[in-house]
Amino acid sequence: MENTHRYWVPAGADIYDSANYLEPLDEININFDADYHLYRQKFGFLFPAEITAAREKLELTLPEAALVLDLPLKILTRIEQHLQLQSYPQEIALRLLSQPTSLRTLIQQHRALIVARADANQIDSTALFAKLDLTE
Repeated sequence: MENTHRYWVPAGADIYDSANYLEPLDEININFDADYHLYRQKFGFLFPAEITAAREKLELTLPEAALVLDLPLKILTRIEQHLQLQSYPQEIALRLLSQPTSLRTLIQQHRALIVARADANQIDSTALFAKLDLTE
């Protein structure tokens, strides 16, 4: 697998001098996006759209998903918005969204912790458990 980056070079500048390379102004993240795409493809990581779809299938909000996966909300948001590549430990956690039975088992085993963290983050744990069919 190979990736090609795109750059602008000002008119008259030496195209072989990387100091003259400018990121495309209309899509400044184009090279990062291409790198992230290639990395996810090469190593079998979930793509942002897959993560969002799995979370939405469970009807979880971003804060709820971040809570149960023990991920910072800002990081989960950035991953879903194609702004950050998840680390391997984050990938393992994110995979739980597409494995509802495993996710439910884990949450059930740590119910008291989830309730405490939900309360600390102003998240309704009763509603969260209802979404996941974990009502008592």
